[in-house]
Amino acid sequence: MSGFRLPEAGLYSAAAVLIAATVAWPPWSLHRQQARTRLEAETALQSIVARERSFLAAHHRYVAFGPSPTDRQAALPGAGLGQAEADFDFDAILDRAGVLRVRAVSRPDAIRDGRVTPLLTATELTDGPRTGQGDQK
Repeated sequence: MSGFRLPEAGLYSAAAVLIAATVAWPPWSLHRQQARTRLEAETALQSIVARERSFLAAHHRYVAFGPSPTDRQAALPGAGLGQAEADFDFDAILDRAGVLRVRAVSRPDAIRDGRVTPLLTATELTDGPRTGQGDQK
């Protein structure tokens, strides 16, 4: 008897689906994790940006801070960022032109533990006072 029988066709179909899933799953899963990581970082950055703009409105200048949580809390008290604080390091650097660059970088331990993927994302605030303007405290 020649040709495939129904059980054989079913087995071949199941094998094809398993092979396709094996090939497609890792990139799909990685893409989802990268999207979650980017969303978490950008949400935290927007929270910091809002606090920086509030500080600018009150003091006529931005406040810069280093990557340690202590530096950030001293500069922007009450800027609780939830899980993002454990997954990312944040800093704010003011350049000579008065542009504030706020960055989020995945922490090595968070990458190692699989909580986030490697990521560096930044936003620039250009609406502050330029060099020579505002308070010089």
